[in-house]
Amino acid sequence: LTVSFRFFVSSSFVTGAEDYLPTNAFVIDVVVTPGWGIYGFIFGALGSLFVNHLMIYFSNRAIDADQTFVDKVAQMYVPETPTRKEAAFRHRFAAADSAGRVYGFGPSTKLTVGALLVLSFLLILVGSLVDLITFQFEGIGGLALGFIDSE
Repeated sequence: LTVSFRFFVSSSFVTGAEDYLPTNAFVIDVVVTPGWGIYGFIFGALGSLFVNHLMIYFSNRAIDADQTFVDKVAQMYVPETPTRKEAAFRHRFAAADSAGRVYGFGPSTKLTVGALLVLSFLLILVGSLVDLITFQFEGIGGLALGFIDSE
């Protein structure tokens, strides 16, 4: 989602201009760097996704409670059979092989998934803090902007 680009134009790129203009009489070199705005947008989008998941969860709970109440009033309520909740990485699948062994996630799979999650968060953190791309105007445009913005 990072928006960055660069384009470079010079008078030497124009065919036939070398007869009338000196080499690199004008140079436009524009490099666009994402700043805090794009990272703020990403964090805002992540926050929005989190809040949407919470809203869906509470909405489903309210709908289930309402449906349970309606069923109880109509005397058609059948309680759900409780099922044991377990973490996905501890789950054993119902399918068994010819030796009767059930399938699950092995230690290497659990370690790999955990390591990839940690790596993802580290890369997001590093990408947010390190300036990898800069925004710079050079040539006449850079000089003109230098007079306007003295920073």
